[in-house]
Amino acid sequence: MLKIESMRFYKTIFVLLIMFTNSKLFSYEEGIALSGDLEIYYRDYGPKDGEPILLVQGIGGQLINWPEHIIDFLLENNFRPIVYDNRDTGLSSRIPSDSFYDEKRNNTIVRNYIRYYLRLPIKADYTLDDMAIDGISVLDKLNISEAHILGVSMGGMIAQIMVSSYPERTKTFTLIFINCFNTLTI
Repeated sequence: MLKIESMRFYKTIFVLLIMFTNSKLFSYEEGIALSGDLEIYYRDYGPKDGEPILLVQGIGGQLINWPEHIIDFLLENNFRPIVYDNRDTGLSSRIPSDSFYDEKRNNTIVRNYIRYYLRLPIKADYTLDDMAIDGISVLDKLNISEAHILGVSMGGMIAQIMVSSYPERTKTFTLIFINCFNTLTI
């Protein structure tokens, strides 16, 4: 029995060593930015003298979903990555809505996706414009007047609104995996 227990111990140590030798542990400052009555959770990876870049995640994506190698690449190239959880995601505030919680949640999401793709009106408690203001609130909290903006998927839609509504806050603008839902006829 002692032999089995010591084998488990060594296996555990081995797994922990593999986990931590293949991964860099980043330091960051975390905080809460207020967007109206909502709390928007963010992480600022610094350095303070780096070029600020706000990374805007897509639907349901949390700030922890940004790949480590992306953060690492940005840091190595003198950027200051700033990530945040959109409202209703991660550690940011949840919007109370009877139609969106518990067993109705999945049905509401599917119904709204179908209505969106059919270009029908969607009943929602907030808009992409509100979500764009959330990102600007993070920049305000960090006293950043201008930043590079990078949006992925629905985060690209949010970023587009951010850039068009606040052009003076934008250094550059990058979209990844975004669909314009428009057709081109030649």
